[in-house]
Amino acid sequence: MCGIVAMIDANQAVSPALIDQMRASIAHRGPDSGSTFTAQGRRFAVGLGAQRLSILDLSPAGSMPMPNEDESIWIAYNGEVYNHREIRAELERHGHRYRSRTDTETVLHAYEQYGLDCFALFNGIFACAIYDSRHERVILARDRTGVKPLYYVERTGQLACASELKALVQADLVPLEIDPTALEIYLALGYVPAPYTLLQGVRKLTSGTYAIYDGNRLRVERFWRPSLEPDPRPAPSWEETVEATRSAITSAVARQMMSDVPVGVMLSGGLDSSIVAATAQKVTSEPLHTFSIGFETHKSSLEPIYNLDRDYARQVAGELGTVHHEITATDSADLEDQLRQLVAQLDEPVWEPSFVSILLISTLAREHGVKVLLTGDGSDELFGGYPWHPALMRLEKIERIPGLAPLLAILARAPLPASLHAKLRDLGKRYQRSNTAKYHAQYDVFEAETRSRMVGRSRPQDPLDELVGPLFEGTASSPLAARLALTELVLWVGEHFNQRLDRMTMAASVEGRVPFQDNEVVQLALAMPFKNKLRNGVRKAPLRAAFADILPALVLERPKRPMAAPATAWMHGVLRPLVLQSLSSESVAQLLNVDHGIMQGIAARFREGIPVREEQIWTLLHLALWAEQLSTTTKSQDGYALASRPILGGMPGG
Repeated sequence: MCGIVAMIDANQAVSPALIDQMRASIAHRGPDSGSTFTAQGRRFAVGLGAQRLSILDLSPAGSMPMPNEDESIWIAYNGEVYNHREIRAELERHGHRYRSRTDTETVLHAYEQYGLDCFALFNGIFACAIYDSRHERVILARDRTGVKPLYYVERTGQLACASELKALVQADLVPLEIDPTALEIYLALGYVPAPYTLLQGVRKLTSGTYAIYDGNRLRVERFWRPSLEPDPRPAPSWEETVEATRSAITSAVARQMMSDVPVGVMLSGGLDSSIVAATAQKVTSEPLHTFSIGFETHKSSLEPIYNLDRDYARQVAGELGTVHHEITATDSADLEDQLRQLVAQLDEPVWEPSFVSILLISTLAREHGVKVLLTGDGSDELFGGYPWHPALMRLEKIERIPGLAPLLAILARAPLPASLHAKLRDLGKRYQRSNTAKYHAQYDVFEAETRSRMVGRSRPQDPLDELVGPLFEGTASSPLAARLALTELVLWVGEHFNQRLDRMTMAASVEGRVPFQDNEVVQLALAMPFKNKLRNGVRKAPLRAAFADILPALVLERPKRPMAAPATAWMHGVLRPLVLQSLSSESVAQLLNVDHGIMQGIAARFREGIPVREEQIWTLLHLALWAEQLSTTTKSQDGYALASRPILGGMPGG
């Protein structure tokens, strides 16, 4: 796991000092070593840089950028390919000679042997830049579910890319101006999905794609696309489904235990992380370390709610017999400054403040010598884990009832209780609407009308529709819940959860791995009939059945909760002045070029105690903090002038 940068220039030589400066800004991603390679080709100059976090083959043989045998191909690589040993064996039969035990070298030789077809072979998390002097081209690639990031900016005769946005600032190709389309999409989703970024002209490589640059222009091609096509073979029995689920996930966890350094588990005591921990404990001969977090807040009456994850994790760890560690975070006086640093470390804001928990757990793991953490991210989206998944199945049945539309119209005007009217309005946003309309009703943070007024959009087309619409292509025969869950996998997991996991683990120089996003698990889940995921009205039924014999009963009985963070207590407590200041600030609105009146109105309602959706508050707060950082950003070694490894009042214990 590493940080990578690349610069291609058809106009002039690439300065090694520039590459050094770019990679120094992301040294936290790879503190074990760093190096730069530059070359001058016939059509363009190239520079590659890498900061290495040594996970496989800790020797200097794994250093990057890494060349092939005759140094005609070089690679800067970030990630892990878990099936690299099997691919390596085949490559060695073809005559390739290895100098290390790394998967980096397997990716390099696989490209040399199979060309652009190599990326479809890899089961893992990766982003890479490959310089191929034979064909005078540079290849960029990003893994199937977007666990590893890759930003790029293209100008005439120039291309720069990097693992983090802050490294691109060093290349002097980024104007530091807000992209209004990306801003509106952020206001809709609470995060910015590929190919967009909040900076004008900067893009993220879309997951499951590679890009080719030959000195003229960048051409992006897809090597994998998630599909809901059912398995053409006879439908398996329930028992076969359960066994296949257990086999795929057990294999995935075993694969992702691959490491020459200690591996641990980020444990919340929920179903997903407990499955990962229980399985990891069974497949390793080493003591398994698990890590969880608790909170102390000024609203002590709410602390039991915020500490449910810690308490459940403690019980699960005790029953599994892991070596368990806890950290407690306090809402101390410097929380505001620390939050500013963390938002900047994210590169782009995300609405959920749970990234705080990920950083603190990752820092705790690093302090205990653990450089790799497994998590349960991706399970809910793949196996039907959210409360709205069965609700969407019910909606589809309701839509088949003939003559219901007139009745709904009558009920909407009837003198009914407010709560019932709210449910009818909610149903009206979904009933007999298009896929994209249903997506908006389910996931929008700010509705389209509010967003368009905030950013001053004049064109009628909602930019989110252009992003989401293609995800529904070819899914008409699948249940509505499956269609929307597919968008969750591509957008929510690939562009939100994976972003926060990558930035926060790497901020602590820790590698985050996601067994539920393993190729085999994803393929199994996408082909599984959605009704099987909700069998007998039980969400994630195959997971519960598959691992019932190795999970503590309390895990199976526990209701679902999102990752812990005392968002409500912070918002109404120690961060209240910051919320009011940021949302009321005319200068912030000017920086973002958004309607100041709308932000002021939300701040006023919050001040007066009028209910406001929490996700709207956090979406705007993190955006405002990010914009303030952007306004003071200058080209420097620190990129966004971040403190290294910021910690939020953490007190290790346990």
